[in-house]
Amino acid sequence: MRKNNLWILMASCLALFLVGVFVYPNLKGEAQKTHNLKEIQDEALLIVRNQPISNTFYETLMFGEKANEKNWILTKGVFHKQSSDMQSLRMMSSEEWYLMEFKLDNSKVNVSIDKYESDELASETFSSLKLSQGSIEKIKGFGDKALKVINDKGKLESIYFTKDNYVISINCNSEDIGKRFAFYALKAIEDQ
Repeated sequence: MRKNNLWILMASCLALFLVGVFVYPNLKGEAQKTHNLKEIQDEALLIVRNQPISNTFYETLMFGEKANEKNWILTKGVFHKQSSDMQSLRMMSSEEWYLMEFKLDNSKVNVSIDKYESDELASETFSSLKLSQGSIEKIKGFGDKALKVINDKGKLESIYFTKDNYVISINCNSEDIGKRFAFYALKAIEDQ
């Protein structure tokens, strides 16, 4: 009986040791990935929160009246502003540019908001967009001019629209989600 207990004890210790050797590095790696993802999200949120338009967009997305999107995770936030000396050299480039990327499960949405000096420049830029392959359809209900790009599988690829001196693009593969995010972008611009 004692011999059996000793063998069971030794086998249990060996099993625990092997689990520790093979599982612990993976757990440590997963913890590091989670930590890195949290840092990326915190950095993106800081960038988004520091700009009025992207902050209003984020607030409307997370806490707005039309839909509750709290489960979307901000994974990227970029803000770029042209310097005054670069503005004199540019050809139809925006003076401010906001990019936000959100993920939820297997869905991803990219939101780009470009601010131009004038409504006319935004309209010219919108008219000169070189859109990806797919069919292009005009849509109503978003800003001054709006269209959507449908890919060859019949799914939404992007929604583009102008509002005053802004050009907005929403890239995702769901028309329902794309229209909701377009609404949030439109609200962010109107609230400025």
